[in-house]
Amino acid sequence: MAPPAPVLSAPSTPRARARQVDLYSSDPLAVIGRSRGHLLCLGQLALQFAWADREEMRPPLMAELRRYVRSYVEHVRSVLHDAALAEALAAAEEERARILAFADELALLDAQDFAALDRARADGLARTTRERTLFDLYAVVMALQAADVARDRAHVAALSDRAALMDRLLEEAEGIGRALRMVGLAAQVEGAELSGAAGRVFAAMGAEVAALAARTGAATARARGIAVVDPGAADGAAPDPEA
Repeated sequence: MAPPAPVLSAPSTPRARARQVDLYSSDPLAVIGRSRGHLLCLGQLALQFAWADREEMRPPLMAELRRYVRSYVEHVRSVLHDAALAEALAAAEEERARILAFADELALLDAQDFAALDRARADGLARTTRERTLFDLYAVVMALQAADVARDRAHVAALSDRAALMDRLLEEAEGIGRALRMVGLAAQVEGAELSGAAGRVFAAMGAEVAALAARTGAATARARGIAVVDPGAADGAAPDPEA
């Protein structure tokens, strides 16, 4: 018996809505995940179609088989022919070639209205789905996941480099702030020792420099707090999760 068509009614709970969003996600891993389900269904449908006892059973089985075949072929081709994923899929090039060859075989059967799908070929097709193509799809998934991990590691390394640079800049700013405090203190001491207008000038200059040193220290402390929370936020830009 053919598998029931997926229910497309609007989900009523947040969890159900999240599942439906994932069901139609264009993420390559989600697409391959759907392809695995379609692959298993079309293998079973091919057997049911080829071994149907009554002629009236064949048209609905053919319709379901065609639906799963076309969906599977479309999904695997959309991922495996994606130039943006070529580098990630290089680790599974042999499996990729076999999957595409099998997709071409399925597309040819569909174009011929499955006239060539006798019992022997249906048995072979079902075995291919279970014993080879399914494992080839797993290899593709592993290659895509490995590429994701490598990209995440590169992102973390980039954030670490930015954090180290920020730390060096903050140390320099703190050193400038300490130097300013010393200059301000020296000016205030000099102003206290001098009399008249010269003393007042040195005292005012010392107060201004001390205030500038205090602002520098406060700004450096705020920047260090930002750097601890998010190394990319100190320059006003949030880190790019896809970098």
